[in-house]
Amino acid sequence: MSDVSREGVLKNFRGTSLAGRQREALLQALRIREFEIDLYWKRSAYFWAFIALAFAGYFSLQKGDTPRSGELALIVAGLGFIFSLGWYFVNRGSKAWQENWERAVDLLEDEIMGPLYKSDFKPQYSWRSLSKPFEYSPSKINLILAGIITIVWLFLGCWTFLISEWTCSSQHWVSGGTLVFVVVGAVLLHWRGQSDDEEDKKDDDAEEKIKPERPIYYKRRRYENWE
Repeated sequence: MSDVSREGVLKNFRGTSLAGRQREALLQALRIREFEIDLYWKRSAYFWAFIALAFAGYFSLQKGDTPRSGELALIVAGLGFIFSLGWYFVNRGSKAWQENWERAVDLLEDEIMGPLYKSDFKPQYSWRSLSKPFEYSPSKINLILAGIITIVWLFLGCWTFLISEWTCSSQHWVSGGTLVFVVVGAVLLHWRGQSDDEEDKKDDDAEEKIKPERPIYYKRRRYENWE
């Protein structure tokens, strides 16, 4: 069984001095963390652009009087739901990788630059002070918005199906095909979109993975009344 204690993990990164492997590992962890944060917001911008386009197309079709506007609106709602669900899953995955490298920084920084990253120098904020900062998390808010938009698309799809008149067989095929597409797409995003750790393991009995929870030696230090 591998040693997953702090000292057991750190010995894999230590060189003969502070300029050795542990310092280089810390620099790489900081760079990759910044890279993950940058990718997080770039991906969000991509999904926001497509979802905004889908909303514009959906409401434009609702205003139209063409015979097939209901069918097209249902298809757009299905696409909007799938992309919003994908955005929600991507946000969760990006956040997981970001926190992975944050834990690496927590682990490596003490002997090189002290507990800078894990220290908290902020004062106690109050959400009632509207003109002052507060400790909201932009990434968590973005994740919640993705979930809300996904639910909105689901509602719009159901509403479109209920108010539309499905009189011919082709329209029934469209509605049924859209439903199958949404269900299969959602299952594939959830099932096949997850990281497959089992494929990366050569020997499950001989090799153990470091648990994804924050290490037990981590403790954020808050400095009160910082001047």
